[in-house]
Amino acid sequence: MKLSIRRRKFPCAKRKIGLVFTGISLTLLGVAGGCASTTYDIVEPSQSARRIAGDSDTVLEMKPLAYRFRSVEDHLVIRISNPGQEEIAVLGPDSYVVDPEGQSHGVVSQTIRPGAFVKMILPPLPPEQMPAGPYVSFEVSSGGVAMDNPMPRLDPQGLRNQAGDTWRWTGGGEVKLRLKYQAGNREPFTHSFSIRRNKS
Repeated sequence: MKLSIRRRKFPCAKRKIGLVFTGISLTLLGVAGGCASTTYDIVEPSQSARRIAGDSDTVLEMKPLAYRFRSVEDHLVIRISNPGQEEIAVLGPDSYVVDPEGQSHGVVSQTIRPGAFVKMILPPLPPEQMPAGPYVSFEVSSGGVAMDNPMPRLDPQGLRNQAGDTWRWTGGGEVKLRLKYQAGNREPFTHSFSIRRNKS
């Protein structure tokens, strides 16, 4: 007795599977490509000129402090770390930010403890727009999944402008930042930056 087995074709199933794979491919391309985000350039000091983007921190060491810059949701987040063994005070009365329109904005005094950092967000967020909650970012690479040093959040910033002092940073405007510090009873020192926002 001879059995005959007929192969049946399922064109609809093939088409659906093809569409699913196409959708997955486009999704992965979107994740890999990411979204266009605002970038910034450190213009001054000229010897420290470099690009600031949103995919990783731009690190700048200016002894005795270390700065980490990153673009997050159309804002510039600056984390100022104190890797030393003694407290460093931010001298608010002598520290300021000059916005792209040329208006000066005061900075609140604060102490950076050893091994800690303070955070500054430019332009500052209005208090009612500050989100809350934990935030952890992960990075996928050929070596696997690794936790990034937590990406800067836009919730309460450590180094603030004076209460309610908000402004806009659009187009290719440039901001000047002057921060005066004092470690212990030693002579105060100043770090100054000019940072340009690149047109998006």
